[in-house]
Amino acid sequence: MFRKSSIAIIISLAVFVIVTSVSASEIQLADIKLGRSALTVIQKYGDPSEVRVGGRAQNNGLGEAAPGFGGAEAPPPGFGGEQPPPGMSNPFGGPTMSPQTPAGKGAGREITWIYNFAKNKTLEFLLDPEGRVLQIAAYGVEWKGLKTAKGITLGDTYKQVILAYGFPETHEQMGIEMVTKYANSDRVAFSLVGNQVVGITIAFMD
Repeated sequence: MFRKSSIAIIISLAVFVIVTSVSASEIQLADIKLGRSALTVIQKYGDPSEVRVGGRAQNNGLGEAAPGFGGAEAPPPGFGGEQPPPGMSNPFGGPTMSPQTPAGKGAGREITWIYNFAKNKTLEFLLDPEGRVLQIAAYGVEWKGLKTAKGITLGDTYKQVILAYGFPETHEQMGIEMVTKYANSDRVAFSLVGNQVVGITIAFMD
């Protein structure tokens, strides 16, 4: 009886640890989940304000984008010409935080859909060649209703980020921006200016 109870407790703890580790990772932002089809973005936000084709940025440091999301539709045709990204810098280097597509799977053909909203609010969706969302980024000084899984939103303070996620894995200074990264634990990065969160980026990875 004791052995069965002990085994049950161990199994319960193992399941708790697995579920906790999975739930810790950010998989959704702005009501869009990583790995979903580009058509999901179109249905939610309509046509993008700008499109950037190819011209991948440097590796973001989050590792390679993981393949294997089945059933994703191809992105709609008629993207148009290449457009420059918004003014915010990428927290992982380059204009967009672009996870690398594995060799032989269309590397270098990612597409970034950019949505510009009122009050200087911006959303970016990085899509792989098969039309799946690899990365989501939100920029602005305030965005009610847009939050991470742990409750951080644009306009929050550095202290609030620390209380929600703990001490960052890395800090980087990029001009006037300070970037705090939780790549391994939560696959999320926060850009801060003057102690205020002005950018949130999540990315799919292995």
